[in-house]
Amino acid sequence: MNTTEKLFAEGITFEQFCADMQCHRQELLDHYHRLALPPDEAVALADLAAVVGSVKALVITEEWCIDSVLNLPILSRVFAAMPGASLRIVTRSSCWDLAKKYPGRDGRSHIPTIVFLNAAGEEIGYWSERCDAADAWFQTFLLKDPIPDLVFKDNQPAPELKAWMLRRYAAEREVFYQGLWLEVVKELKDVLSNALPAQTAKCQQSQLRARL
Repeated sequence: MNTTEKLFAEGITFEQFCADMQCHRQELLDHYHRLALPPDEAVALADLAAVVGSVKALVITEEWCIDSVLNLPILSRVFAAMPGASLRIVTRSSCWDLAKKYPGRDGRSHIPTIVFLNAAGEEIGYWSERCDAADAWFQTFLLKDPIPDLVFKDNQPAPELKAWMLRRYAAEREVFYQGLWLEVVKELKDVLSNALPAQTAKCQQSQLRARL
């Protein structure tokens, strides 16, 4: 059993993560309950699961992370539509060495980092922080409302930082509900498609990708 598989076995479920949260819990739950996959997306994900088999996702994050508040409910909805798929969550503080192996856009570790494994426990790809469209929105938001000093106490953000996080969440979630969250779904499906078996006929892959 490799390190990633071991951490997956030790991780907690999305439901347990929500129950244990001390920061942004209500925001995450409100966001989760507002999301519903369009029927065609649900069908496409079920079709993908039928081809790639059981997949696992190891999520590396921290509960205060707004990108996790925005994106983990989406991952949960995606996996709920894929029979056999399962996810587990661990804190980055518990696995820094592993987290650093999955750099984001700037070459550094970011959260959430989602590492995908196939049924054999082999890595098939990873997804980091936020989708491209959300990152473009975020860079514009920073120009209007720069992030304050990253001050934490007992792994909880200082009042000024938490207030900024909540302003960002309130603004970004509205953009998500206008359709941006489906860009996250698309990027997750693109990574999961790496698990398509080599023996799958090219025509079958083309038909599946056309539906994705």
